[in-house]
Amino acid sequence: MTKAAATFFLRNFAAALIDGDWVGDAMRSRARTAWPNAAPRQRGWLRNILKAFPDKPEYDALVSWLTEQPRYYLSLVHSDFQSGRGKSITVHLPLAEAGMRTVPVTGELPAIATFGQLALHLNLTPGQLTVYADVQRLNRLRKWSDKRCPYRYCLVNKRGLTHQTSVRLGRFLRLVEGESVPPAPAAPTPRSLWRRMLSARTLPPSPVPAVPSPTRPCRLLEIPKPRLKRSQRWILDEILALLPVHDASHGFVPGRSIVTNAALHTGQEVVVRFDLKDFFPSVPASRVRGVFAKLGYPQSVSRLLMGLCTTVCIEDIEFTDPKLYELCERPHLPQGAPTSPALANLCAYRMDCRLAGLAKRFGATYTRYADDLTFSGGHELRRTQLRLRKWVIRVVTEEGFTLNAAKTRVKSQSDRQTVTGLVVNVKPNVRRRDFDLLKAILTNCVRHGPASQNREKLPYFRAHLQGRVAFVASIHAAHGAKLRAIFDRIVWPDSA
Repeated sequence: MTKAAATFFLRNFAAALIDGDWVGDAMRSRARTAWPNAAPRQRGWLRNILKAFPDKPEYDALVSWLTEQPRYYLSLVHSDFQSGRGKSITVHLPLAEAGMRTVPVTGELPAIATFGQLALHLNLTPGQLTVYADVQRLNRLRKWSDKRCPYRYCLVNKRGLTHQTSVRLGRFLRLVEGESVPPAPAAPTPRSLWRRMLSARTLPPSPVPAVPSPTRPCRLLEIPKPRLKRSQRWILDEILALLPVHDASHGFVPGRSIVTNAALHTGQEVVVRFDLKDFFPSVPASRVRGVFAKLGYPQSVSRLLMGLCTTVCIEDIEFTDPKLYELCERPHLPQGAPTSPALANLCAYRMDCRLAGLAKRFGATYTRYADDLTFSGGHELRRTQLRLRKWVIRVVTEEGFTLNAAKTRVKSQSDRQTVTGLVVNVKPNVRRRDFDLLKAILTNCVRHGPASQNREKLPYFRAHLQGRVAFVASIHAAHGAKLRAIFDRIVWPDSA
């Protein structure tokens, strides 16, 4: 047994001792529960501990004293934890609770001091919490078809799937910037994969379905299963949603949207846009753990919360991008978990502070919507935009992210300036091509019936069109009213 493993058992043993009355019989009962194989030796150990600490000590003080005593460590190494040829026996010990220090938290954050309190909040058993937290990252050894794997996986292309992803799991999604390039006919769409995997009782067969086009960049969707997702949703609602984010961050923040993000760059002489490559996988688990630790949670609780919100990709997924594989093989934020957007904003707080200060130095305005960085300004920014780009690359690299050089754009007033898919030359508005395309689809639905326009065989085509009309109306009320008038004239079948 390694020294690190021995230290873990000693810390667990110390936690059990101080979880109650500091008297011999009660301590002996708790010690026997936490370390059953060492019960014959515990009477003498407890006698020495009570001699060294007549009153109940602090947890750290007791752990330090135990680890400094050679007889305890040697007894552990040569005890029942080893047998035969020296191989370690796996012993499942309950994580004792009271040894974790209670650090006061601010505001309305829930006070979680122990392993048991966290399991109670999440409505999980201690065993389930240990499996889902997976602090030892054992899930990476599972197969994609293993029902015990807490995530489902799907590889999709980053571009060319706008139309297919307009309805995902029954929710309306906004239009995104980019050319609408349909995938290969033989390849399943991401939406169909999501619905198939979430509705099926058994997982699809291994391996992971091939991406529509291996030559284009892809992203890995890591979708938590229902029970893990409920735990992540609790962490989001009860902890992460109560934390403030930087004023420049507009993505995944209540009260902010692509409209508030684009409105700050309206009517500017020049707009400079940057894109972060592989945003969610680039956030390491150490930063996530630091977020919870700064809130005052004990080290062990922060580690469990980090494990619930991060993951390591399983080994039998074949990546076409080696850089994406390097990011996903380490603990990272999964793209698909409800906690990932909020944690990404919190982990990027220092980067936002530095870039906001940089924008002020160049006389510009800075905002960030997820992985989209936008700077806008007047003549000074136009003159110094090359220096700005060098500084942005430096700051982003120092913060652990990578810029996608192919998506860097510099647009002046003579060009069409777009920010998060909206045109901002005069005021935030949808692109004329998108408006005309949606208007043509609605008009053809009135003339030829909605079935003639549902080329992708969407099961909720009416909701799909209704969501797109509502999106346009949220950006431009007059355009939305025109589309709504055409939509109301469509004759829908009973099954629509």
